[in-house]
Amino acid sequence: MKRKLINKIIKDLAINKDFLPLLDEDGKLYYGNNARIIMKNTMGTFVAVELIDGDMMTSSEIEQYMNNSKIRLNNINEASYHYIIEVFLFNNATDEEKINKISEGQTRGGIKKKYLKSVIVDINSKKVDKCFKMPLFCFGVDNAIRNILNMESNWEDYENKQSEASENEKIDVFADNYNSDEFNINEILSQKENEMEFKLKASKPVITFLLIAVNVIVWALTNIYAAKSGKDINELQNLLGAKDNARIINGEIYRLIAPIFLHANLEHLVYNSLALYMVGINCERIFGHLKFTGIYFISGIIGYIASFMFTPNMAVGASGAIMGLFGAMLYFGILRPKIFARYFAVNVIVIVVMTLLNGFTKSGIDNYAHIGGLIGGFLAAGVLEYSGKKKWYLNRVLYIVLSVITIIGGFAYGITNNQNHSAVMMAQMSKLHDEKNWVKLEQVGEELLAMKLDVDSKRTALWEVAVAENMQEKNDEGIKHADELIPIAPPDGHYLKGLILIYMNRYEDSKKELLEAKRLGAKYKNIDELVGQIDSQMNRN
Repeated sequence: MKRKLINKIIKDLAINKDFLPLLDEDGKLYYGNNARIIMKNTMGTFVAVELIDGDMMTSSEIEQYMNNSKIRLNNINEASYHYIIEVFLFNNATDEEKINKISEGQTRGGIKKKYLKSVIVDINSKKVDKCFKMPLFCFGVDNAIRNILNMESNWEDYENKQSEASENEKIDVFADNYNSDEFNINEILSQKENEMEFKLKASKPVITFLLIAVNVIVWALTNIYAAKSGKDINELQNLLGAKDNARIINGEIYRLIAPIFLHANLEHLVYNSLALYMVGINCERIFGHLKFTGIYFISGIIGYIASFMFTPNMAVGASGAIMGLFGAMLYFGILRPKIFARYFAVNVIVIVVMTLLNGFTKSGIDNYAHIGGLIGGFLAAGVLEYSGKKKWYLNRVLYIVLSVITIIGGFAYGITNNQNHSAVMMAQMSKLHDEKNWVKLEQVGEELLAMKLDVDSKRTALWEVAVAENMQEKNDEGIKHADELIPIAPPDGHYLKGLILIYMNRYEDSKKELLEAKRLGAKYKNIDELVGQIDSQMNRN
């Protein structure tokens, strides 16, 4: 029965944990000295698991076995991590001398990165004990054994035979003539090969290179035009379709897709082009040209909907769409977990985590677009890639419903939330200022100030209201709002207050406010000129 258990362990680790049994020259399972060996090499780490019949060995033989394993480890010259996990199986793990020899024979590796660790299995009590504290993980070996032990109703047949036999008559579970339910290793290898088979749907990443080329061309033409026309690049990008919440609410829906082709500067373009190249090649080959294109643009739209929902800032860039490609790769991870784990998992997960952390820790990055794009790509892949598997989490209808809810619900929230409502009013104030409609400007500004605003919006609203009041000769109200501006933006507040005091003929107070604004670093070039005019006026008086 112990051999049956060992075979089940090998089979489970081979199928579910990607271990492979060590084979002899004839392609049959290799039998070591009282042990079977399975191994795998993953992410630069080599792991060998040795399944050992502890009942067939004396304590001195166990000690010698552990020493031999140490010698094998020390003879490995490679710099990568190497683990030997020795699993000792006992009918009853009650021999303290054997247990002590197993525990004492372990080694922690240290600088050499070589580890010899042991696991003790008590079959009768179905108990699995790791003899080590570090490393804390066991590559799933201990859990696999626990699950197998708990699945069987009893393991008594073999143990009864063993207990009835004398010490010299112990049944060798590794003997060739031992009758057990041996499994066909070739079937397992064939199954593993089938799991790793995947037909790529595109041989060349044509769309990836086309998207990179379009981004570069748009950036170059935009900057050339800005340089020749003298237009500010940010103003030009806004005209071309940058994400502008107020304009989106006013019906310019194309601003949820046009920003995908715009980039703030050369660094932004280069970073996104490299990222698109890195993920786009594999993603396009896996999903095919049409599905890849759909994933890219759906991700970009959902990314900008997320940005529209949660931030009032203007935005450009393809990063949301690119994060969507990573989201699609994560979906591929649940669709074909073995292939994903072997070839893509580390790079995809590391880049996603680093990108999101970078967005949370640095200013000027639209992390909402990143998160939205990541979610959008995952959903888009679920919609476009039919799995054919009858699992609820791969059901295409589920992804269609979630995508519709995300797009419609997100856009509806963006239109109705307080933040974007204030953005519309801010745009309205700018228009009223240009029209010199001071009465209406004051009214809209006061309504805006009654709302919960971010610092930048409140600063702008206070400035516009104070200017409107000053132009209507409501100077006291203007001074009041200038004083409210000082704690938020001191240079601007003192400068504005100084201007209003000039209209009130309070020249000495005005000069004091303007000089304070200059001391605080206000970037108004006319401060010295205004102070000179005030001095001249005071001298005439």
